[in-house]
Amino acid sequence: MEGYKPLKYMFDCARYHINLRVTCRVCGHSAIIDAAGHWWALQKKGKDDHIGSFVRRLICQNCKVETGKRCRNPKVEQTSEQPAGPLLPGPTEYEWKRFITGQRR
Repeated sequence: MEGYKPLKYMFDCARYHINLRVTCRVCGHSAIIDAAGHWWALQKKGKDDHIGSFVRRLICQNCKVETGKRCRNPKVEQTSEQPAGPLLPGPTEYEWKRFITGQRR
């Protein structure tokens, strides 16, 4: 996605249907994360939805299985590609509209 200003919050990614591609800096394994489902999980737990703080908590599952080490600090890119595999459940349409309305005030 060229010619855009990178978003800073998971909520904004969910609002504009942008997902995150995270790539391990050690092994090069990459995955596309569904921003809407992860934002909703953060929202329900009351955690900060800043992309930087979210990414700091991620670990590479590939490195963990192969070496037993927890590799952190992946490279993050915003993408419009769809994630593969199971998705986290997002908010219901009612909850989403209520949250959007609350953001406009």
